Amino acid sequence: MKRRLTVIRSLRKQFNRWTSGSYASYEPGPETRRQVARRRLRWLKIHTVTAAQTRRLHPDDPGLGETLHREWGRWVIRPVRGWRSWTWITPPLHANRSIAAADRDAAVDWMMEVLEQA
Repeated sequence: MKRRLTVIRSLRKQFNRWTSGSYASYEPGPETRRQVARRRLRWLKIHTVTAAQTRRLHPDDPGLGETLHREWGRWVIRPVRGWRSWTWITPPLHANRSIAAADRDAAVDWMMEVLEQA
């Protein structure tokens, strides 16, 4: 019984040591110039990357019109810009499951037929 109590007490001491760290009393002081510069550069980097991602293109596309690629086991046609250009989130303009995944030439032919009709 005494051994059990000593084990419990030692565990309590460890727990108290873990939960009463210096982080609990940390008060941030004024930022240094270096911290301000790092924060601003981080903000600039994030917004630059975000802006670049909005202008992303499919590697095989010259940058005009629509793109053709595989998504969820089907060939899909998506515009380069606009809300429907976001893959996996928004519905594509056109989709086709009857063409095999390895047959890109047939998918391109299908894409041309669809775009000629539109």
